[in-house]
Amino acid sequence: VRVDGQVDEGLYRDLIALEVCDEHDGASSFAIKLGIYLKDDGTWTRLDEGDGNFQVWQRVTIEAGFEGSADVLIDGYIAGISPYFAPQGADSYLLIWGYDATYSMTQEEKVVPWSNAKYSDVATSIFDRGIKYPAHGYEPADLQLIKHRLAAWSRWAARHPVIGTLQ
Repeated sequence: VRVDGQVDEGLYRDLIALEVCDEHDGASSFAIKLGIYLKDDGTWTRLDEGDGNFQVWQRVTIEAGFEGSADVLIDGYIAGISPYFAPQGADSYLLIWGYDATYSMTQEEKVVPWSNAKYSDVATSIFDRGIKYPAHGYEPADLQLIKHRLAAWSRWAARHPVIGTLQ
């Protein structure tokens, strides 16, 4: 795993899970689950450290294979970061998810003029068009991971009708 072209050896120490969903007809995605813990000084690993921080739109490259012959599974960008603070500190984790570059091609910018409109009218107009809270994909970490797994399973099951499909 490389972040902005650099290998972070500490990442492997904290790695709980790594998932890549390769899509032939859409954006491929990834999810990285890292363990975090509270240090004696009251700071969290990966969250309060200068070198261990992740940011949206950082480039992530995930490779797999044998020594000297690794293949790139996905080369994309971080779309979201969500920490989970468990009641037992040892169970806390950081979930990082993202997509390959084709995902950005599905995004579109809309410009709508609101002349002489109150802010409340603008907000009502935006939310009436189907933008729902939470905005920008910010959801609890567990829900993101479940959605990632369900989407991957649904696509696989649709290609293998002998087993069935999810509704």
